[in-house]
Amino acid sequence: MSGTEDKYSRFNDDGYGIRPICTQNATEPQKAVVLKTMSGTLVSYGEKTETLFQLFGTDENAITKSIAWALSRCPDFCRRIVEAVFGSIDMSDEYVVFYQKYSNDNGITDIEITDNANYHIIFEAKKGWKLPSYSQLENYTGRKEFRSVCTRYKKIVSMSECSIEYAENYLPKAIDGIEIMHLSWKDVFNCARKARENSNNAGRKILDELCRYLEGVVGMQNYLSNEVYCVALSDDFVSEGCSLRWSDIVLKYNRYTCPQGRGWPVEPPNYIAFRYKGKLLSVHHIEGYALTQNIKGYISEYPDITEEYPCFVFELGEAVKPFKEVRSGKNMRAIRAWVMFDLLLTCDTVEEAVRKSKERKNQAANIIF
Repeated sequence: MSGTEDKYSRFNDDGYGIRPICTQNATEPQKAVVLKTMSGTLVSYGEKTETLFQLFGTDENAITKSIAWALSRCPDFCRRIVEAVFGSIDMSDEYVVFYQKYSNDNGITDIEITDNANYHIIFEAKKGWKLPSYSQLENYTGRKEFRSVCTRYKKIVSMSECSIEYAENYLPKAIDGIEIMHLSWKDVFNCARKARENSNNAGRKILDELCRYLEGVVGMQNYLSNEVYCVALSDDFVSEGCSLRWSDIVLKYNRYTCPQGRGWPVEPPNYIAFRYKGKLLSVHHIEGYALTQNIKGYISEYPDITEEYPCFVFELGEAVKPFKEVRSGKNMRAIRAWVMFDLLLTCDTVEEAVRKSKERKNQAANIIF
């Protein structure tokens, strides 16, 4: 570097950079000058905007527009989505992504991707725990352009917060010879995260922003969350004539079962806690789960019946025991509640921990950046 030149060194995490000051005749480096980079904060509709995709909004159209853009700009993301649908197949390097493609005969699709040779996929996206109706899917299978296109592989794919296990219970396998399948937003998120490894710098930035966006607008389980779903255990028998008690499922099988939705979680919590005989018994990480309408396949003493709706069967991790007695509280009874992990173990009652957890979340929601 010449005596008249100076260059920035790397910037640290706080946004400060070091610029060494040198002269031709200097025998020792002089003191460095510390520079502070400037940055702004965008607040849109009262909320801090972390990604470009947030400017699209948070409804179904905004989510599909964001995914369509990322698919078009990040080939490895598109490849991983196609592989999630069809497995390993031949793909052309060039492909087309359609957002809200109109057809005279059967309306508008959310997203379509095709390489015009090997595959053609129609995606129908829903926000929340929803699935497309049979009639809506039937409209897509009836599109003349879709049916007549000469590609080897065709599918219609539902995308929403619903898990694949749940969707398999309610979506048709095929309509008029066109296969139907489902991807959860979590599956889409994982494809984007994995695609980052083989993407260029521009692609990585897009995929990083897409992942942050999806985390904020769709109901994915946050594996770093310290919120605990706290429930009461009963010694009642599971059903008349059955010797299995509800408490046995946890104490004997190290599992727990509950309905999906209808007042219960629609996605597995990260942690679950049990109140038993008026006090906190234990907290467990949920190591795995199944979604089923026949619980006996996972708990041998459970009655062999088919439930009307799918139920979770959680596999519990090692028990975390409270270091002191934590009573349930006067008004908890059979109430199910979300509570912060640290507060659950440090408060005197579960009821107090629930109240303080709500206060903490309300305070966090009121922070203005």
